[in-house]
Amino acid sequence: MQDAVRSLTSSVRYYMRTAFQLDKASITGGIRMTLITVLPIIVGAFLKRADLGVMVFMGGLYAILADVGGLYRTRAFAMGIATLGISLAAFVATLIGGSVWLAVPLMLLCAFGCGMLGVFGNVGSKVGFVVVGIFIIVMGSPASLLLAGERLGSFVLGGAWAMLLTLWLWPWQPLQPVQDALSAYYQAVSEFIGHSCRPDQGPRKSGVQWNQLVQSERAGVHAAQNTAHEVMLMFRSKREESSAQGRLFLLLTLSADRLFDAAIALAESTEVALSTIDSHTEKQEISALLNAPVQQIALILKRLAAQIERGTALHEMVWHEDLQRLDTLEEQLREALPHLLPDYAALARLRNVLRLLKHVRAEMETAFGYARRLYTGRSFESSQVQKGRSSWPWLHTLRSRVNERLSLLVDNLTPRSLIFRHALRLAVATTLAVACYIPLRIPNGYWIPLTILFILKPDYGGTRLRASQRVLGTMLGGLAATLLVATVHNEILVIALLFLIAFFTFAHLSGDYGIFVVFLTLFVVLMLDFSAHDGWGIALIRIANTGIGGLIAILFGYLFWPQWELERMPAQLARTITANREYFHCVMAVYLGETHAWDAVHQASRCAHLENANTSASFQRLLSEPKNKQGAVERFYALVTYNQHFSDRITALAQHIRTLDRQQQALPGLTAFVQQTEEILRDLEAAVSTGRHLSEVETLDQGLTHVQSVLKTLLEQCYSDFATRQQQQPDTSSQEAVNAASFVEAQLDRLTNDVIGMTQLPVS
Repeated sequence: MQDAVRSLTSSVRYYMRTAFQLDKASITGGIRMTLITVLPIIVGAFLKRADLGVMVFMGGLYAILADVGGLYRTRAFAMGIATLGISLAAFVATLIGGSVWLAVPLMLLCAFGCGMLGVFGNVGSKVGFVVVGIFIIVMGSPASLLLAGERLGSFVLGGAWAMLLTLWLWPWQPLQPVQDALSAYYQAVSEFIGHSCRPDQGPRKSGVQWNQLVQSERAGVHAAQNTAHEVMLMFRSKREESSAQGRLFLLLTLSADRLFDAAIALAESTEVALSTIDSHTEKQEISALLNAPVQQIALILKRLAAQIERGTALHEMVWHEDLQRLDTLEEQLREALPHLLPDYAALARLRNVLRLLKHVRAEMETAFGYARRLYTGRSFESSQVQKGRSSWPWLHTLRSRVNERLSLLVDNLTPRSLIFRHALRLAVATTLAVACYIPLRIPNGYWIPLTILFILKPDYGGTRLRASQRVLGTMLGGLAATLLVATVHNEILVIALLFLIAFFTFAHLSGDYGIFVVFLTLFVVLMLDFSAHDGWGIALIRIANTGIGGLIAILFGYLFWPQWELERMPAQLARTITANREYFHCVMAVYLGETHAWDAVHQASRCAHLENANTSASFQRLLSEPKNKQGAVERFYALVTYNQHFSDRITALAQHIRTLDRQQQALPGLTAFVQQTEEILRDLEAAVSTGRHLSEVETLDQGLTHVQSVLKTLLEQCYSDFATRQQQQPDTSSQEAVNAASFVEAQLDRLTNDVIGMTQLPVS
């Protein structure tokens, strides 16, 4: 009992602390959304047309919900199409809401059709979502043709008002979306380095522990990386010609990619180095010395991210002071290591960490150089509009795109399509709710299908999580709203509270959904009491209707045509093993002297990182599903973790090459090791994708035995050659070669252990 109370108290403290800790972007968004939503309500109330004020408010709110981010042109298109869609939906819903015989079939068609828009990506998904939402809301308040026309105009006005406040900087800051995406990418890399490369986190008992430690930071980097590349792709595709700014933005993006890989290698190398130190005291001292330059690197990247976001010239004096501080910390570490570590093997591995720190610094200097060229004395190139262009090519392109979109839509009209299945599930669930609440005359019954719309997700785990957040958030917000409505009657104070609550509501629009729902319920109840004087009873009605909608959503998510994550997990794991094998092949090709293979390493790296991130997300969804639908969770977790570690080992090896002398010869026997390892990985792919027990694959045991013997021979021969060379002519280059061999030995050995671990685990 005491543990439960303590846990509840901790959760409440966390949510209270999170609710009032907002970053700059959240504060800006909260202020903008408050102006978009509250002002129409107040103006409508004072003009004695509170109903139209609420419609303008909803038009602005749902237009904002369709904002996909990224380039302004894409955002304007999404918000413009959404404004048109919600306006027409409001007009039709006003006319048919009073007839259950019209409302039910049109609800089915609207929900299914808008759900199918998900085949067109994020824009289609968001536009479809807001159109269905407005159709449900307005259908709950049927009226005459005259009022339907007024509502149509109100929604157009609300959407235009939202677009004005959101996109008014478009003509003056055309590059801001690119800068924001790049800044977020560098900020994410900075946080990843600051957390994953910290050697003072205490002894890492296993790779699993380390993987859990940096899981959220790794996911954040992957999300920021994908956003940055997507924005860059759109930015360059919209330009008539390649601009100098565009090339520099692209170079900054690629530098961030290399910094992320270097950070993974640095974390991996740090773990390898510290694992060889037995003395706890020595490990503590070295960890403290290592942590100082790591945190300095994170600080420098954080400042670089801030400068990119502002789009201003970098302060070279601050930059040089930061680098000088980093040099001092690295020199202190370099001088202390020989005195702290008498063991040469451990010393060699720590020197590899120093080498990687130097490599990270070089990458940062490269990124700084690109940013300095971009923001020092630059003048943005204006978009050149080609004059005299014939309309026929434009018309041909438009026709081709329409045909392509229609073909894509038709191809997904099949039960095999996940989008089709979810659209049909959503349509049937919302239609059932409409068919029940209209005849039964449930007060504000439209909240039931609206709750279903917000809760029901393609996967059951996401549905259950969103249902708990929505229902609990509505209960907490409803109870708080009841107290407010019952105690606050001064109109000026109510208006002030509307502004304040609206700010906190929309500041969390892209944050914690549970906190957002609490404030949203509080805002809606207070707004309805202000505009329609519905009283505190509306809070209880909202809680009840939300509970009913949440229950229906969970039932449909569980019973109606579900596809469990367990069904998709083997195929996703097989894709991840394939991507890791391709990455391994490209990196090992460089070690074997194929210098042209460098061109494929970057692409293979991105693909491997993406698939490992997808697998991790898939596993998290699996954990949120019912126990009887999860399968062999422990084995899945082990396979996910081994694959992530395998990818990290390859990344460390890839970054290690950059620090070596290109004239150094390949390790003897490496070719046989690579071939055997790739063969085993192919067997693993086949076994995982078909669901077979890996122990049933006869070639695995034979292949692993051969790989281990080849690796042992390879390393023994390598050390024998280096020892002979050192005896004949001791020099610094031989010591560097031993350092390199020590690092490669550790990574190849750990990599082999990852493969062995995977082969010893059955899939089902």
